[in-house]
Amino acid sequence: MHKIENVVGQGVEYAVMTPYTLVLASVETAGKTLQKILIDFPSDMANEKAHESMFTTHEAVNHLTECYFAFEAHLKGEEHQWGSFVSTATTFSDAVSELIQKRDHATKLLTQESDEATLTSALDYLVSHDWYHIGQLATNRQVFVPGWNSYALYS
Repeated sequence: MHKIENVVGQGVEYAVMTPYTLVLASVETAGKTLQKILIDFPSDMANEKAHESMFTTHEAVNHLTECYFAFEAHLKGEEHQWGSFVSTATTFSDAVSELIQKRDHATKLLTQESDEATLTSALDYLVSHDWYHIGQLATNRQVFVPGWNSYALYS
């Protein structure tokens, strides 16, 4: 902890996070929340749409998995060909496992690099983009799992 003096001279303690630790904490929080939404999502509802303009849960899982491939390609300086990802999963549960595995791999790549470009890419692919889809997935879960407590995401 570090201490700063406020205008009336009383010390206030605060924690210092580097840009790297802030991004890593954000990536980890998004990942945990994503898993909480997907755990026990009913596979028989995974291909249903809450709204015609939204992804199904299964489509969102495959899309996010592709994004983690794109993140890795981006770190290598390569261009990802969007739509080229073909999941090897044969079930929704397998697709969720594939997502978790690929996201964990992407997070490990982040722990190996901490330059500004990598941090910016992580914010794009593993934080901002994930939270966007977490919102959609939470909507799907609320629609298809009556009684689901969305506040459970915060526990």
